[in-house]
Amino acid sequence: MTTTNPVDGISISAVICDLDYLIEAWPHVVGNRIPGTDRSWVEEPRKAVVSEADLERMGKQGIPRPAPVRVGVLDLLQQYAARSEEMARCIVEVLALGANALDDAYDRGEPWEYRRTDGVEIARRWFERYYLPESAASKDPRPWLRTLRRYTEDAHDADDKTAPWLAAMIAPLVDVTARLLGDVRAGQVMNAVCPYCLGRTARGWIGERTLTIEFPDAKSVEPMVVCHGLECDPPSSSCGTRVDNQPAWPRREWDWLASQLLPATNNERIGA
Repeated sequence: MTTTNPVDGISISAVICDLDYLIEAWPHVVGNRIPGTDRSWVEEPRKAVVSEADLERMGKQGIPRPAPVRVGVLDLLQQYAARSEEMARCIVEVLALGANALDDAYDRGEPWEYRRTDGVEIARRWFERYYLPESAASKDPRPWLRTLRRYTEDAHDADDKTAPWLAAMIAPLVDVTARLLGDVRAGQVMNAVCPYCLGRTARGWIGERTLTIEFPDAKSVEPMVVCHGLECDPPSSSCGTRVDNQPAWPRREWDWLASQLLPATNNERIGA
């Protein structure tokens, strides 16, 4: 199974993690139609959202918390509905689920004699309804997002442009939702420099902020700190975990890691 697009580096697990976040965030977004709604992470922490306790553990070397903002909630709800339905229908079409079901019916001798171009299209869409939710996305997009989640991996195997397209479609929803709810999301950059690679990047700079908070497993609720610095290779005594061959530190090691990190200052070009 292909999990990462070789050109864009978009992982299926990241897409699925974002879909889980949107599914779990939906009730809180609906609740925010009423001004003054509490921040959701106080009430019910969700997957791929860094908890208040974890944020406090990293102190000033952690990541800044976004203040909740009042966005166009009704517009956001409409975007949830429109995009979830569009993406789910596209994925079902990429997998040719309706067309395959039509062919199976034809092979069984069911009365699909009108196999003209327009007739086939009508029949294909008729069969596609078996793979899509019955309820309207405008009423509740979560069944459509769950359908999308179910078929994402298979669709990406069939067409490796699927993951980048889904990521681009989902990103605005995730970003606005996180800002609305005041959530700290996976992938956000820490306000510190890695002591092992000194923040070295492929651009030829050191002192860059290469440490991010991530949820490597879409099924996991535990975040990890991952360094994406160039050739970052801490000794085994300092780091015993890898994520995509990059050094990573699980939550139980964060207190120790925080004591090792360097303060984020101005970066500089190597050899300057």
